[in-house]
Amino acid sequence: MQNETANLEWLRLKVEDGKIHLLHLEFNGNGVDGRKRVYFVDVDSSGRVRINSGTVEQSISTRHPTKVFRELDTLGLYSIGGSYTLSVDFEWGDIGFDSTVTPLYLLENGELKPLREVVFHTDWPVCEIAVCKNGCEVWFIREDLSRASEVVFG
Repeated sequence: MQNETANLEWLRLKVEDGKIHLLHLEFNGNGVDGRKRVYFVDVDSSGRVRINSGTVEQSISTRHPTKVFRELDTLGLYSIGGSYTLSVDFEWGDIGFDSTVTPLYLLENGELKPLREVVFHTDWPVCEIAVCKNGCEVWFIREDLSRASEVVFG
């Protein structure tokens, strides 16, 4: 059973030659006792998994991890290539993205749709997926674009 209170805080994935070199993940949610907890998951290149958690007074409210993971899974991480770094972070405030600086895409239903410009003016965290191979790209999911004050496809 999934914990509905889970919030993804950040994720780092480094893949080299088609194998996970490292995975770091942090999320928060309510524990079985109802208290707020933060969870840290680390996987190294040997496959060793370390999980730590602790109680916290306050936590970031972002979005449930499955909303992001479902889109990444539909795309298929293998389609990115054999060596890359993928980061998932959340930002809020007055934020602008321009494809002349960094390629931008909407990740939706397993497809990457080009974006020219995205502007946010929000107090709600926006999920930014950065994928770096030879250069970096920024991907957004539909839920975040619906919060943008300006979206230009192209």
